[in-house]
Amino acid sequence: MSRVRQLHNHIWNNQNFDKVKSVMDWLLATPQLYSAFSSLGCLEGDTYVVNPNALAILEEINYKLTYEDQTLRTFRRAIGFGQNVRSDLIPLLENAKDDA
Repeated sequence: MSRVRQLHNHIWNNQNFDKVKSVMDWLLATPQLYSAFSSLGCLEGDTYVVNPNALAILEEINYKLTYEDQTLRTFRRAIGFGQNVRSDLIPLLENAKDDA
C-alpha cells in the first residue's frame, strides 16, 4: 500500500478526524482569505477578468504571508486548503496584461 493511501486511511479511520475536519473547515471559512483572493478577479463566461486593483491585493497577500505566525503558518495553510493558487492565482497570471 502506498504511503499516500496509508495516510488517507489513517485520517479517515482515526478518531481525530473530527478535529482535522474542523480545522480544515475553519481554514476554508476564513473570511480574510476568501476576501483577498476573490477580489483578484472573477470569471465572466469563459473569460477571467482581472481586478484593476489586483496589484494592491497581491501586495496585501504578500504582507500577510510575510508577517504571519512563523510556527503555525495559518495563512499559508488556508491558501493550500482553499486551493487558491489553482482557482485564483493561475487564472490571474494567464490573463493579466503587462503594462510595460
